[in-house]
Amino acid sequence: MKITVLGSGGFGYPLAFCDCKYCSKARKMGGKNIRKRASILVNDEMIVDLTGDCQTAMNMYGKNMSNVKYLLQTHTHLDHFDINQFTTLDYKYATIRKKSLSLVCSKKCFEDINTKVNLYDNINLKNEDYLKKINCEVKIVNHGELLKLDKYQIKAIHTTHDEKLGAQLYLIKEKNKTLFYATDTPQISDIALRELKNEKIDCIFLDESFGNSDYCFSHLNIKGFVQFVETLKENELLKDNCLIYATHITHDGNPLHEELEKQLKKYSCLVAYDGMEIKL
Repeated sequence: MKITVLGSGGFGYPLAFCDCKYCSKARKMGGKNIRKRASILVNDEMIVDLTGDCQTAMNMYGKNMSNVKYLLQTHTHLDHFDINQFTTLDYKYATIRKKSLSLVCSKKCFEDINTKVNLYDNINLKNEDYLKKINCEVKIVNHGELLKLDKYQIKAIHTTHDEKLGAQLYLIKEKNKTLFYATDTPQISDIALRELKNEKIDCIFLDESFGNSDYCFSHLNIKGFVQFVETLKENELLKDNCLIYATHITHDGNPLHEELEKQLKKYSCLVAYDGMEIKL
């Protein structure tokens, strides 16, 4: 399994209009300190979260957006779902698409996506004839449920991040490898632990929004990040050589990349960065 990090930030790092010490320094330093909105690409054909930065990121890293066959949407907060990019599937944008796109999300997430695209561009994703025209299919999977997509097994995992919009996390399995994409999320719920029972995770991308801040609401700071990982270990859910990456990194409490790496290295954890590519 090949994983490309399209973005590792929250609403972006440095944040637009912000002149705090971290944003100011990140602009000067550049490199790994510049973070687009959080998203990953699996095997060049599966995107988790269609952010407003995905098209730019794909072009930057030599990837082809038209090769994407699966879109796993965690939820519809504005830093995770971009209406404009999604609606360019419509034929009125002169899009020529040879591969079908499977939109995978919870029922509540789908309802909100459909409401948003309908208001934005008069699109109805519940119309089967329309879906055929844009070569798209919708796959509903709610937390605790398993979905088979060709060579992949997708399991949706519970999070309390925004239950009214059907937010969820994803386990992605290919052959003997298991990836856990866990952003956005606060501390892991008992429901999620039950849904993860007996799993063995090779790699996790975990929310680390608030760094050294002493608060965390609906997301994790470093203290909460470490606690989340410890809970997974206590429940024997991680393989011995599991790769643990911090992502969804914001300017709110998080230092620049090199310093954050030093801080998380103490816990045997890594820091994701834009354009990073790994193979499991």
